Amino acid sequence: MTVTKEVFPIERFVRGTTNTFAKSLTIPHGNREPKWRYEEKECKESGEYFRMTMKKTKSVFHIGIVSNHPRAVNQRTSNNAKGYGFDYHDPMKTVLVTGGAGFFGSLLKKTLAEEGHRCVSIDLERDPSTLQNCTCIQGDIRDKGTMQGIFQSYRFDTIFHCAAMLAHHVKNKEALWTSNVDGTAILGECASRYGVPKIIFLSSNCLWGKSLGRKVSEDDVPHPIEIYGKSKYEAEKILLKHTEFSSVIFRCPTIIDGGRLGLLSILFAFIEEGRRVWLVNGGGNRYQFIYAQDLIDACLRAMDYPTTEIFNIGSDDVQTLAEVYKHVIDTAGTKARLGTVPGWLAIPLMQLSHMLGLSPLGPYHYKMIAEDFIFDTTKIKEKLRWNPTLSNAAMMAKAYEYYHQHRSEIEQRSGASAHRKNAKMGIIRVLKYFS
Repeated sequence: MTVTKEVFPIERFVRGTTNTFAKSLTIPHGNREPKWRYEEKECKESGEYFRMTMKKTKSVFHIGIVSNHPRAVNQRTSNNAKGYGFDYHDPMKTVLVTGGAGFFGSLLKKTLAEEGHRCVSIDLERDPSTLQNCTCIQGDIRDKGTMQGIFQSYRFDTIFHCAAMLAHHVKNKEALWTSNVDGTAILGECASRYGVPKIIFLSSNCLWGKSLGRKVSEDDVPHPIEIYGKSKYEAEKILLKHTEFSSVIFRCPTIIDGGRLGLLSILFAFIEEGRRVWLVNGGGNRYQFIYAQDLIDACLRAMDYPTTEIFNIGSDDVQTLAEVYKHVIDTAGTKARLGTVPGWLAIPLMQLSHMLGLSPLGPYHYKMIAEDFIFDTTKIKEKLRWNPTLSNAAMMAKAYEYYHQHRSEIEQRSGASAHRKNAKMGIIRVLKYFS
């Protein structure tokens, strides 16, 4: 029998304590035998102690903790100590990732598989992934028969709901609504019927169509103005009605990393070709992004979060769009330069182009492109102990570098999700020609 070991911070096991007196404990895992040996560990420093007993039955660690540390919690035991017991599940979990062939879904399932979790991915697009411990299914989450078959075949510990149709990618608005809303409803029904304890859902900052003039908190009531944002808000409400499983909802701004394309590919083409990059009103507005790896970190932390919760997520120290674009241009080393156009001219032209079906930029984009939008991330930092690692400029430069290195291959892509291929420029191509 092979037993692997991994070091976990004590903070992950003792809610309410610090790790000042015992930096970490080595906790054996990986055993698939039906029984687990009894083990006791004790750490001492400055007269404080922390003693943990544990045994394993099937896939669950049964852990008892006793400590005289002043911040330990729950019932009092002997020698002026406090202690409590709880179950810690085997970290090797079986998870479902919807939208697993998409930009973010593919990055998430890669991390999950590398950490040893058993992944099942479903996506409308064919998934070329060859990851170990990962089964990829081409299918539609709106198909009840398909979804029930998947849930009958696997017992999931967590569902990562990343699938979504985008407004600029589909002309059929009914298809977008049914995929984002009805698909979420079917997923919730399956989770309820087959006893899945948790859904982690990626929502959007498209829940707001205009700036509030300050940071947006989780308590602010959403007010979406276009169909994508409305569909995401409706999906949130569907999940929050379920009490038989917990839902962790991340309200995300634009997710950035190497490989992120879609509408960003239009910006990158301007920079790559040394064109003038146009900003509305000089690009002095601050618009928050989120680095994909930071979002993945939050998703992993949410797997062990015990209750239903909504979290805003995003980068810190948000720079102006002009600062971000200048950093990318400087990093690229091309002849691209920044230009400005007044909002009174740009916004009406964008609205008209959208109404005529000439531009991929919709109401959300032209409402937000000249305004500030920043989430308040205090809550997620406190409750999930999460912090971002990359600035807007750094992650955008990383995305551009991927585009630069793979441009020829990207231009030949077909059958990829919206964020993994170039967006159609429409009338913006004319603007590029004269820039």
